[in-house]
Amino acid sequence: MLLPQGYLLQPGRRVAFCHHRDRVCLHQNHCARDVPAVLVEHDLTFNLYCRLAQTDPSDAARGEYLRWLDFERHWLAAYDAVWTMSEEERGGAIREGSDPERTLVVPNGVDVRRFVPGEEGELAPAAFPEVFYVGSFRHLPNILGFQRLCREVMPRVWQRVPNARLRVVAGPRHEYFWSTLAKKGESMDSDPRFEIQGYVEDLRPLYARATVVVAPLEVSAGTNVKVLEAMACGDHAGRVRRAGSQRRRRRLHPGGLGAVRGGCV
Repeated sequence: MLLPQGYLLQPGRRVAFCHHRDRVCLHQNHCARDVPAVLVEHDLTFNLYCRLAQTDPSDAARGEYLRWLDFERHWLAAYDAVWTMSEEERGGAIREGSDPERTLVVPNGVDVRRFVPGEEGELAPAAFPEVFYVGSFRHLPNILGFQRLCREVMPRVWQRVPNARLRVVAGPRHEYFWSTLAKKGESMDSDPRFEIQGYVEDLRPLYARATVVVAPLEVSAGTNVKVLEAMACGDHAGRVRRAGSQRRRRRLHPGGLGAVRGGCV
């Protein structure tokens, strides 16, 4: 179900758009003034915590899932409209109380005029074969994905290409979020073949340099824009299956993968 033309956007009518993590503030500031408010759900967070609880059957993990479920159910029913990123997430929102007539899909995507394949010779190649991972450490699944890269993926790559390097863009304040969300005592940069960066304004040069782009997410929610960006840039993108899924590792972009790419997929 796609957004009908002109839905809630009548001439002279103000509309408040509340993104996922700002919903309380915008709801209080705008809805009280009789301004229609749209809740933009980049992902249904209770889905993520449900998957985390399936991998960690502790009371604490189940309690966190139930707290998020109660929180999302409340706000899904409170807004004039809910925008989701996929039909799957729209269905999940409706099952948890969102009005079907006001729950719509606005698909995620990337600007293919901005994210384009680089021309040969346009940029200096990386000195070593490079595995590239984008994932803000403020989001726990990205930390789990990085840990999986270190534990499972890169050792396989190094068996075939010992001089391969891993580059990670971990977002702003990544050291703080690592110390808060990762297991105590676990080092973030324990291998000299890792290069971990914080916020990077323009990722396109890094996509162009990469030998392969990976998204090793065991648990996730919503759609992964990083994979769409990589594919738009003409990269080979490897993604591992989610926990509980029967889908195997798969190559998302066709082409002749070399030894590094083969090690990732």
